[in-house]
Amino acid sequence: MITVGLYKIKPLRNQTYINFAKFGPSAIFIKALLLLTTLFFVVYCHAQAPPYIVHGKFNIEKGNLDDSKIIVKKNGQQIKNISGQKSFEFELDIGYKYELIFQKQGYVTKRIEVNTNAPAERAEYGFQPFEFQVRLFKQMEGVNTIVFNQPVAKLGYNSELDDIDYDTDYTKSVLTQFQEIEEQLKEKMEQEEEEQNRAEAEAEAKRKAEEEAGKKAEAEALAAAEAAKKKAEAEAEAKRKAEEEARKKAEAEAEAKRKAEEEASKKAEAEVEAKRKTEEEAKRKAEAEANAAEKAKQQTEAEARKKAEAEVKAIEEARKKAEAETNKQATAEAKAQAQADEEARKRAEADASAEAKRLAVQQAEEEARRKAEAKASAEEQKKAAAAVKAEEDARTKAEAQAKLEEEARKKAEAKAEGDARKESEAQAKLEEEARKKAEAKLVEEERKKAAMQALTEKKAANEAAAAASEEERKRKNAEAKIALEERRKAEEQAKVEAEAKKKAAAQALAEKRAAEELSAKAAEEDRKRKLAKAQAELEAKRAAEAQAAAEAKAKRKAQGAAAAEEIRRQRAEAEAEERRKAEEKAQLHSEMEKKHQASMEEEARKKAELFAQAEQRQRDKEKAREEYAERKRKELERLRRQNFRKELTSSEYDRTEEFLEFPNKKITKITITQNQTQTVYKKVEHRWGGVFYFKSEVSIARSVFDLETK
Repeated sequence: MITVGLYKIKPLRNQTYINFAKFGPSAIFIKALLLLTTLFFVVYCHAQAPPYIVHGKFNIEKGNLDDSKIIVKKNGQQIKNISGQKSFEFELDIGYKYELIFQKQGYVTKRIEVNTNAPAERAEYGFQPFEFQVRLFKQMEGVNTIVFNQPVAKLGYNSELDDIDYDTDYTKSVLTQFQEIEEQLKEKMEQEEEEQNRAEAEAEAKRKAEEEAGKKAEAEALAAAEAAKKKAEAEAEAKRKAEEEARKKAEAEAEAKRKAEEEASKKAEAEVEAKRKTEEEAKRKAEAEANAAEKAKQQTEAEARKKAEAEVKAIEEARKKAEAETNKQATAEAKAQAQADEEARKRAEADASAEAKRLAVQQAEEEARRKAEAKASAEEQKKAAAAVKAEEDARTKAEAQAKLEEEARKKAEAKAEGDARKESEAQAKLEEEARKKAEAKLVEEERKKAAMQALTEKKAANEAAAAASEEERKRKNAEAKIALEERRKAEEQAKVEAEAKKKAAAQALAEKRAAEELSAKAAEEDRKRKLAKAQAELEAKRAAEAQAAAEAKAKRKAQGAAAAEEIRRQRAEAEAEERRKAEEKAQLHSEMEKKHQASMEEEARKKAELFAQAEQRQRDKEKAREEYAERKRKELERLRRQNFRKELTSSEYDRTEEFLEFPNKKITKITITQNQTQTVYKKVEHRWGGVFYFKSEVSIARSVFDLETK
C-alpha cells in the first residue's frame, strides 16, 4: 500500500492477457462485456480521484474584511458564497473548471481561474495543494480597472511539471497590465491617505488651536482676575497711604499749632521782659537824675552809697558764682552756700548801716538789694525758661526721632510684605505653569497611547481622546480655579486681619499720643502757672519747678518707654501672626500640591496598569493560540511519523542513497525496499534554483518526500 497525500491506492502488480479466440462465437459478447467493465472501472477510478486543494490568505489593502465575499463557481455555476475570511481553503473536484472571485464593495474585484482537468492516471495520485495570497485594492476614481474583468491568474495541469500550476503564458501576457494598474491604485491610495492624513492633521491642528485658544482665554481670565486683584490691592494701598498722609498732615498741623502757641508764649514773655526792662531803665534814669541833683548835697552819702553798692555788687557776684557752683553740687551744699551768702550780705548791710548811719545809705542799700534781687529773679526766669525750652526741644526731637523710626519701620514692613507677596505670587505662578505643563504632557501621552491602542478606529479614538482630554483639562482647570479662589480668599482674609491689626495699632498709638499731648499740655499749663508763681516766690518756685520738671521728665520718659515697649510688642505679635499665617498658607499649598500630584500619579499608574494588563492578556492569548497551533502541528507530525514508522517496522525495510551530478542539476536518489517492493524517490536541484521532488517518477510535495524518506 502506497500513501499519497491522504489517499491510499493499491497498485496493479501483474498484467493478464486474455485469448478471445478460444471462446468461439461468444467472443464478441465477452469483448463487449470486458469493454463495459473497463469503462466502468475508469469512471470509478476518476470519481475516486482526490480533490485538488487550494488555500491562502485574503486581505484588504489598508482596510478590513467586513462585507467582503469569496464566490466559487464551478463550470460557470455558483456553488459557494462565503463572507470574507483572513484564511481560506477549498477542495476542488478533478475534471472541472472553477472560478474564484474575491470582491468587496468599493474595491477592485479579482478572479482566479482553476482548471482541474488532468489525465486520469495522474489525477488518481492527487496533486500538491496550491497556496496563494489575494489582496484587494480600493477602486480609485480616474484609474481604469477594466483589465481586472479577466482572471489575474490561471491554474491548470502542466504536463512538463506533471502537476497543476500557473499558466505561465497567460501570466506573462497580463502581468504587466495588472502591475501597472495596481501601481496606479497604490499611488491613488497613497495620495488619498496623504489627503486624509492632511485633513486629520488640519483637524488636529484646529483642535489644538481651539484648545490653545481656550487656554489663552483662561489665562486671560486669570490675568484679568489677577489684574483686578492687584488693582484692588493698589486701591487699598492708595487708601491706606491717603489715610497715613492725612494722619501725618493732622499731626503736622497739630505740631505747627503747638509750635505757634509756644512761639506766642515766648513772644509774650519777651514782651513782658522788655516792658520790665524799659520800666527798670526809666526808673534807673530817674534815680540817677535824683542822685545827680542831690550830688552836691549828699556827697558823703553818695560815696558811702557807692561803697555800699560796690560791696553789694561783690556780694551779688559772689552769690551768683555760688549759685552757679551749687547747680553742680548737692542740695545741702547749695543751702549752706546760700546761708553763707545771706550772712555775708547781712554783714555788709550792717557795716554799711553803721558806717553811713543815715537813711540815704539804707535807702541806697535797699535799692541796690532790690535791684540785685530783680536782676537775680530775671536771671532765674531766663534759666527756667531756657530749661523748659531745652526739655521741650528734647521732647520734640525725641518725638520726631520716634516718628522717623516708625515711618522707617512701616516702610520696611510694607517693602518686606510686598517683596514676600511678589515672591509668593511668582513662586505660585511658576508652580502653576509647571503643573499645567506636566498635566498637558500627561494628557498628550494619554492621547497618543489611546490613538496607538485604537489604530484601526483612528478617527473615533482621536475624538474620544480629544473629548477625554478636554474633560480632563476642564476638570483640572476647575480644580486650579478652586485652588486659586481659595488662595485668593485666604490672602484677602489675611489682608483684612493685617489691616485690622494695623488699624488697631494705629488707633492705640493715636490714643497714646493724644494722652501724651494732653499730658504735655497739662505739664505746659502747670509750668506756666508755676512760672507766674515763681515771680513772687523765686526760691520756693525754683525747688518746686526742679522737682516738677524732674517728675514730668521721668513721667514722659516712662510713658515713652511704655509706648515704645507696647509698639514693639504689637509689632512682634503682628510679625509672628504674619509668619504663622504664611507658614499655614505654605503648608496648605504644599499639601494641596502633594494631594494633586499623588492623585495624578495614582491615575497614571492605574491607566498604565490597565494598559499593561490588556497588552499582557493580548500577548497571552496570542501565545496560547501559537502554542496550541504548534502543539497540534507537532502532534499531527508525530502521528504521521508514527504511522509511517509503524508501516516501515511492520515489514522488511532497506534504504539506499545515491548522488548524481550533472552540468545543470544535482539529483539525490533514494531507493527504499519494503516487502520485496522497491520505491525510488528523487530530489532534483536545478542550478537556476528550482527544487523538485519525485516518487517513482511522479511529482510529490517536499513534506511527503521528507516524511517517507527519513
